Amino acid sequence: MKLHLGCGKIVLPGWTNVDTIPSTQKWERNPKLANKIHNVNLILRWPWVSESVRLITVSHLLYCFDDNQRGNLIEESYRVLKPGGILRVTDDDNDHPSSKYHERKHHNAKERLSKVLMIAIMVQAGFEVLEMSHGLTQADDPLIMQDLHKHAPEYPACFFIEAMK
Repeated sequence: MKLHLGCGKIVLPGWTNVDTIPSTQKWERNPKLANKIHNVNLILRWPWVSESVRLITVSHLLYCFDDNQRGNLIEESYRVLKPGGILRVTDDDNDHPSSKYHERKHHNAKERLSKVLMIAIMVQAGFEVLEMSHGLTQADDPLIMQDLHKHAPEYPACFFIEAMK
């Protein structure tokens, strides 16, 4: 199983595409999209069995959560990943000099998010950090990188972290 968390309107074929409960408004005008997206509250315990997932991608979602919620999401990722499973996280690095953090306040940014903070949360959960680049992956499915915003490769304030359980 492969999880695409916080997918919004981006549906990856062959993946379990997931978004949070408050996002249902996005799908009201597109019932076909709603049938392809699993509506799961990601800050609670997830419905998947422990060690049942081999890949997880999370792109531009974690800024919506506070530090405790981010920690819970990373811990749940660790719980559901199989040994050797990959978690890929992409988001805006608010510590980067060109960060648009202050502009994103209207996008529900809860607390500052940085690559350093995410690495610390991932390591604390038990992950081994592998890659930190937008064009590289340790995963056996290149779609793990396909949910990136189109501007991400040229936007230096984005971080890309891959970690293995």
